[in-house]
Amino acid sequence: MNSFRVPIWATLYLWMLLCGFSVSVYAGNEVPVPADIRVTLTANPSEHLIPGEPIQAVLTVTNLGPDPVQNLIIQSASFVNEYDITAFDCQDFLLVVQDQGNGGYSYVVIWFAVGQLFSQTTQLDVGQSLTCNMTFVLTRAASLNYNVSFGLPNDYIDVNPSNDTGTVTLQQDVPTVPAMGKVSLAILLFMMAVTAAVTLLRRRRAGLPNGSLRPNPPPRTFHH
Repeated sequence: MNSFRVPIWATLYLWMLLCGFSVSVYAGNEVPVPADIRVTLTANPSEHLIPGEPIQAVLTVTNLGPDPVQNLIIQSASFVNEYDITAFDCQDFLLVVQDQGNGGYSYVVIWFAVGQLFSQTTQLDVGQSLTCNMTFVLTRAASLNYNVSFGLPNDYIDVNPSNDTGTVTLQQDVPTVPAMGKVSLAILLFMMAVTAAVTLLRRRRAGLPNGSLRPNPPPRTFHH
């Protein structure tokens, strides 16, 4: 599998502009798609995750007809640093940077699936599917329930827009205080008992009654 980390590809946007190449994420014209394109995304595992744990994801694009498709781009929802893609097996898979203004930025993963500059496939026939396998990890910046989505760009108009996006929700475990083992608990109880015994002994030596922080007052005398 190929691999990349987000910061390594931060200059790709500038390179694409210098080459005069524009992809759908920057374009504003509608692109008609003469078929129903279904996009699905699965992830395993998707629950009880911890940051840095490898997640195997499968992105699948299927042409449900009625016509073949010769131009197709799939892109992710924008993200900043919530996850890293560490491996993928589709050769036409790239990452671009988006300038959000005021020094802000975000990333978009783009799969040049069919008929694009980087594409290995020139046509997606009716009933045909393309699959991209990915490995990625969540970072500590991701929320406990984080959605990862891939789908057709907003300016791609196909026959049935209801299945144009595949989304998975990745659920992290809520951090908890680790439970004490039996040995640790026994040691803690022993130390508490020793502390209580030492405190009681010191009070008795100082003439303090149990539970009191002050010595007993001297007996009062009355003179006639």
